[in-house]
Amino acid sequence: MTTPGAPTAYPFPPGRQPATPKTAPEPSGPSEPPSFQSKFLSPINSLYETFQTKRKALDLPSPGIYENLHGEVRNVFPSVMMFDGAKFEIGSVMSQNPAFQVSHQLRWGSAGYPNTYTFNSIFANERSLLRGQIDSDGVLQAIGHYFWIKSPMMAPSEPGSPEQQQQPQPKVQSTSKATAQIVPPDSQGNSMLNLEHDYVGSDFAASLKLINPNPIDAAPQYAGGMGRRLSGKNPQPLWGSSFTGVFVLQYLQSVSKNLALGGEYVLQRIQPEMEDSVFTIVAKYQGKPSVVRQPPPPPPGMPPLMPLDPVYTWTTTFQPSSGVMHTSYHHKLNQRLELAAELQALFGGGRREGIATIGFKAETMFAQIKGSIDTQGKVQAVLEERLAPQLAFTITGEMDYTKPQGGAGRIGVGFQLEA
Repeated sequence: MTTPGAPTAYPFPPGRQPATPKTAPEPSGPSEPPSFQSKFLSPINSLYETFQTKRKALDLPSPGIYENLHGEVRNVFPSVMMFDGAKFEIGSVMSQNPAFQVSHQLRWGSAGYPNTYTFNSIFANERSLLRGQIDSDGVLQAIGHYFWIKSPMMAPSEPGSPEQQQQPQPKVQSTSKATAQIVPPDSQGNSMLNLEHDYVGSDFAASLKLINPNPIDAAPQYAGGMGRRLSGKNPQPLWGSSFTGVFVLQYLQSVSKNLALGGEYVLQRIQPEMEDSVFTIVAKYQGKPSVVRQPPPPPPGMPPLMPLDPVYTWTTTFQPSSGVMHTSYHHKLNQRLELAAELQALFGGGRREGIATIGFKAETMFAQIKGSIDTQGKVQAVLEERLAPQLAFTITGEMDYTKPQGGAGRIGVGFQLEA
């Protein structure tokens, strides 16, 4: 017991600490030598990490998916908007979040298209996009997209349309797609199924497509009995089934800020005994983005202006086996005027054929005009004018001078109402 005022008793002299007791070192056994797997994978991992570091330092842009090649030119030419006769469409936006829209379309008076009524519906949210369509002939079409990476809310527009392509998208995308068409037996056309997956990375894009895949088709019967058991009176197939369909693999890689290279491989097996493959090489060059003079804002309902769009884009695809070449050039003069040129040529099999097309697209405050002419003498033009914020008027015209008696023409008139 310590007496008050007495100095404190220390077990050790002041300023000294007790010594830490020394422990005997644990006996260490012999170290295990690195495994063969670590010896083999360590240099590969180091090389991969170095490659990824340099790749990120380049900060290359995404080239976009293969399906959108020549998309700038297709958006300029009026061919995708051409129709003849009369067309009336009325649509209604039922919901904004999630987006849901239905539309009704009537077409009549066409020389090469029967009178048809079509009902169309679109549903979209951050994870999926669904579209269904059925016409008066009983032809049913269904499209489904699933976004594995959440995408911003998209307007209820047609998948792949210019309006949808201008929606802000995440830098990395992973999308699974399915397209089905069911045609009644008494109607023209064929039923089909298309399965697809697109992956868009920071500087590359890859796609895999299966068109009408059938894993339970009959086994192939090759010439000379190859692929069949030869013993016995009734030779049987060695395999119970054979895959048929069309299989497509596509890849694009940015190699610089402006240049992207890639290719497409297509394997066709329409029948088990018939197989054909085609390889296509691709080059796409985009001019440096530049801020062009901003015109007045568009009216309601028109797509937004993109001030950082590339000034020009050059794209070429070539099939070495068949000699088919497709090259296009797109030039954006300003936010209201675009020019495009396209050349499709065949150099294989002793044939030298080609067709060239030039066109333009001009936008005013309330109208859009598209026109094109090709080397075969076909002239096309489309005028789409917005008479009111929810009412659009469309007129199309085509003149084909290759037809006898001075050529043949067709005209189409349409109205689109958003209720």
